[in-house]
Amino acid sequence: MHTLQAMRSEVPLPPDDVTRAAEARLMTAIRREPPRHRQGVRVGRFAWAAGLAAGLAAVVAVGVLATQNGPIPPKNKTPQQETPLKLTSATQVLDLAATATTDQPDLNPRPDQVIAIRSNHMYVADGPDGRYLYRTDRTLWSPADGVRDGAVESTYLDPKAIPGQPIPPSARSQVGRKEASLIKRCPGTPDWARTDFAHVSKLPTTPEGMLAELRRVPANKNPLDQRTFQAAADLVREAYLPPAQRAALYRALALIPGLELIENAQDAAGRTGVAVGYRDTARGLREELVFDPATFQYLGEREFVIDAAKAQAPVGTQTASTALLSAEVVDTVPAVPVGPKGQETCG
Repeated sequence: MHTLQAMRSEVPLPPDDVTRAAEARLMTAIRREPPRHRQGVRVGRFAWAAGLAAGLAAVVAVGVLATQNGPIPPKNKTPQQETPLKLTSATQVLDLAATATTDQPDLNPRPDQVIAIRSNHMYVADGPDGRYLYRTDRTLWSPADGVRDGAVESTYLDPKAIPGQPIPPSARSQVGRKEASLIKRCPGTPDWARTDFAHVSKLPTTPEGMLAELRRVPANKNPLDQRTFQAAADLVREAYLPPAQRAALYRALALIPGLELIENAQDAAGRTGVAVGYRDTARGLREELVFDPATFQYLGEREFVIDAAKAQAPVGTQTASTALLSAEVVDTVPAVPVGPKGQETCG
């Protein structure tokens, strides 16, 4: 052993974080088996969701050609008892999530097809009789070509209380109500705001290239790194990225300083995972991306108050949560209300 050490004495040891990331990739590879044939809507790329029209139109039948349900077991794994990997940093989680994209199903829609994404959402709502957390089950239909119009449909679920505040009566009156609307593909939509498959499938596949892409979002009062983290969250919240772009996005995020590791993090569907967090000091919130602790597949996101004065809520209050439930390729967009001319929702 001393001889071996002497032979390598001229080679500097890598930094600890690099060693941990390499160890994580090695452990992930070791565990693999041979492949088998296998109200207050969040501001961001989906700010148009605030314009949902009331009422539900009849939804036409669609043909499912491929399905991706969450959490999705890796393609080349079978259920088995494994020793949990010790997680020590947020960058380690992101590296594992990037590596795991090769194990996850890939959707390859034709330009004339549609990607349907189902998700749960929870955000703060300011009702006429008080604040509460409203919850919805949403399905978004996004044409793969990025040219045709899409649609979105939401069903209101049971609301949740903000700690220390009762659920107002108006919140419960929404339960079970459905809303659906058309999403127009409006001309002039900037690239940084697009999440259609035709666009995201051409995004960079290297961490450096993806980081530059994420940083194209317009400047505002938030620091650049916070805007970058938010741009990444917007790309995975309610959209489908091919594996190469997904891996590049996770590794691009790992280049941002100040990331936090949060364990025992639940998404909006109640699934427990491990989260990567970033502090939004301008709003007094910590934003988190949640991953499955076994497959490291993306589950959803969360948001918690870290500054009571800025967020106008007690520290520790959860203000947002999402859960990506499934993504599948279908043939058509359902028929939904168009809405008044000039008031269309753009996607």
